[in-house]
Amino acid sequence: MKPTLIDSDIVSYYLNGNADIYGKIIDYMEEYRLLSISIITYYEVLWGLYHKNATRKIRYFENFLLRCEIINLTPESIEISARETARLKQQGITIGTGDMLIAGTALAQGFVLATNNERHFNHINNLEITNWKKE
Repeated sequence: MKPTLIDSDIVSYYLNGNADIYGKIIDYMEEYRLLSISIITYYEVLWGLYHKNATRKIRYFENFLLRCEIINLTPESIEISARETARLKQQGITIGTGDMLIAGTALAQGFVLATNNERHFNHINNLEITNWKKE
């Protein structure tokens, strides 16, 4: 298994008790001590939980974060995200800012991206994707 950045949807599946995702996370943590998530994923998941007023899941997410390394944006990740956004926009393809920043983070750090949102991320040059929901 390669070093992997976990996308927001995979975290959400985990928080909702998806057994397959739980198994993938356990397997990953046997090889790597910590999970890696983007600061953008941290924001997206937390925002969604606050929006739903999901107090119990917020605590569950806080416990999940104890097993995570939160990867911040860097000038390199911003550069990659901006360049890819412009390239895709010129082709008439629009991808949300959050997804582009997560992809840029994965590329800048040399991570594979674990996501079930292949439709968006497949357009991004040089981004290796793994779908923990389907595998």
